[in-house]
Amino acid sequence: EEPRDKPPATMADIVAYEISPAFLDTLATRFADVGRLDARPIDWTDNEGLLRDYGARAGRADLFFGVDVLMMMDFQSALTYLVSAGVMLREGGRFFATFADAGSDSGWERMLRDCGRHSAFDDAPSTRFHWVEAGIVENALRRLGFDDIRIEHGPEHGLDIARLYVGATLARRSCSLEAARHLAPAGDSTNRYQCAP
Repeated sequence: EEPRDKPPATMADIVAYEISPAFLDTLATRFADVGRLDARPIDWTDNEGLLRDYGARAGRADLFFGVDVLMMMDFQSALTYLVSAGVMLREGGRFFATFADAGSDSGWERMLRDCGRHSAFDDAPSTRFHWVEAGIVENALRRLGFDDIRIEHGPEHGLDIARLYVGATLARRSCSLEAARHLAPAGDSTNRYQCAP
């Protein structure tokens, strides 16, 4: 039997989000001739900003890719992006990300080393890793409707130490849509409030 002609490959549209204006400028310059990259700013303080910007395309993305991004956020903040990924992806869409691996020897060594490098009360985004165990990430992804979750520990030596490599497939988008209802600001968790002057 003769091979069938494959349909022509379609060009992917790539939407990249970044908080750094300088990095957005670099992306625009570096990929100007490609024409498929839409590099967009994101307000990291707005829980719903990513979904609002992605808009009507929600539920149609094939891939959500966050390497060396979520590991720089505490897990509560990263969870906002996991929820957003589940809303943005189509069922069958893939999620890939890295997290800082608290369960490895190299992760433990780095956590100890970084104790002296960072204040416990940094008041701005910092370069510190935020450490999680694989089970926390897997549990969150399952609750958000992801299946086929694969988590690999990075090597104990070399450049990629202390990373969890996470891949998952969105199976039930409705779980993420339900969770997304909680992204709207509702006051802080300590029940503090500010009086008007």
